[in-house]
Amino acid sequence: MYSYASIGITAIVQDDTLVQTVVCKRPTGVAGKMSTTYPALEDPQNGFDASKPSQLTAQATLVSYTMTLSQGSTRWSFVFDTEDLCIVPPVGGAFTGTMFGIYSFGCWEPVLDPADFKDILIREQSDSSGDVSVS
Repeated sequence: MYSYASIGITAIVQDDTLVQTVVCKRPTGVAGKMSTTYPALEDPQNGFDASKPSQLTAQATLVSYTMTLSQGSTRWSFVFDTEDLCIVPPVGGAFTGTMFGIYSFGCWEPVLDPADFKDILIREQSDSSGDVSVS
């Protein structure tokens, strides 16, 4: 993978216990180098509860993307520049455009416990400057 971004739910080992939490992977602008954070673990007051429904949102503008995972009144978001996703691979042609995907997997393998996704919506909107964004 040369450049991508994702936000999702994962399980990690913390204090010898398997903990479900939010994970953010963001592009760095360098081919093959990603930044990974666990924002719900960094803010114990607003921890993630896997038993409650969550909402995933991806918003695209001309210059940036925002990816958000919400649960109740708690939101974990990250913003990154469009140019950080425009990394040309050393061979072959580069994909130009945007793909949004919703997947259920763990450690790059299909999961045995399926996730349920519903109410998927794509909406185009304009702000006061005339910029169009998709969320």
